Amino acid sequence: MKIEDCRGVQSFETTDGMTLLRAPYQSVVEALTQTKRIKLLESNIYARSVTMSSPGFVVFQFHKHPWTIIRDFSIPSYTDSDTENDAQELSSLLNTSAVVYYVSDTFDEFSYKVYSAGVCVERLFASAAEGSQFESKLHPSMSNIATQDPEHFTDTFFKEQNIYVPVLQGLSLPTQLTDQPTTLKFWSNISGKRVQLDHSCFEGFCYLALKI
Repeated sequence: MKIEDCRGVQSFETTDGMTLLRAPYQSVVEALTQTKRIKLLESNIYARSVTMSSPGFVVFQFHKHPWTIIRDFSIPSYTDSDTENDAQELSSLLNTSAVVYYVSDTFDEFSYKVYSAGVCVERLFASAAEGSQFESKLHPSMSNIATQDPEHFTDTFFKEQNIYVPVLQGLSLPTQLTDQPTTLKFWSNISGKRVQLDHSCFEGFCYLALKI
């Protein structure tokens, strides 16, 4: 299987978070530059050495995928609420769907929120310690199914929406700002095989640095 054919949640046994927009890569980048105080845009940086000395975002879209992924890093005082507000604003601006996704195998929990044109239409939270919570305008009659097996429900729903949530191993966004160059290059397990991703796997890949 190629990366362009992958859909659903690759694994719940990881810790990660991302925002996905159902929009072309360039549209998402332009929307971020409109809504954020961007001081630097570095395009086509995959597998290149880049200095990430300012907090910001990494934005990319897999080849032949309808969703663009946003990963934020090192933004002072950035909270889950900020991420959700960004997703809601971008969803409204682009008149499209957005998904905020979070998973932690440390705490054995995951969650997602779906926005449509700026309105939250579905949310799911699943935790081994706290149980599952589900609210939906998309699937109002499926609460029991969603809470009884939230992983299966989420994976199935994401596949229906052509969403792919990858586990990007080797993606080392800086844990703190640094003037040392970083090479953004990673690999993924696809059908049980380690696949090194190259330029052909992406429609676009950039770093947006914020003014702080």
